[in-house]
Amino acid sequence: MNGRNVEARNTWLIQSMSEGEDGEPAFFSLSTGWIISPQDATTWTGDEQQAFHDRLPHARAADAEWISRDQVDVAWAGDFHAVLEREALRLASGFEIEGCEDDGQDIRTTDDPAFYAVYVRVADGRAVHLGDFYEHRAARAFAERLAAEHGKPITRDIGDADGAYRCSLRTQRAA
Repeated sequence: MNGRNVEARNTWLIQSMSEGEDGEPAFFSLSTGWIISPQDATTWTGDEQQAFHDRLPHARAADAEWISRDQVDVAWAGDFHAVLEREALRLASGFEIEGCEDDGQDIRTTDDPAFYAVYVRVADGRAVHLGDFYEHRAARAFAERLAAEHGKPITRDIGDADGAYRCSLRTQRAA
């Protein structure tokens, strides 16, 4: 039931603020308990969420609750851009969305993506990684939010009107 094997649309996570750190929630994993990363949390289908809606894991403040994966993906990934300097964002040319796969050694673009990555193209030409999403629409929402916030365009998006893959850029992670 890991999120990587279940489509994000209409799926759920369990979160708890009291189990988290620094005002951020923790997410529940059947294999490890409460964890900080929603990417490794157990993903539940809508049917599972309905069947187990009143059987939530114990949390310190009894605040465990269901939350949609779409809502978590956009909110959680929003913290990534804070690591960029304001000057780097001011000089950036725009934001990019790539379809990617990870073979364990390398992350590369693909026409059959396992996830979607959002990058910012900085002044020296590097693509700086900002966040990963299971669905294109969550990556697009994140990129749109950043573009509006920083007054920059989305200069590359792997999805065209039909949702087809159409880019070949080799992306690179920030050092």
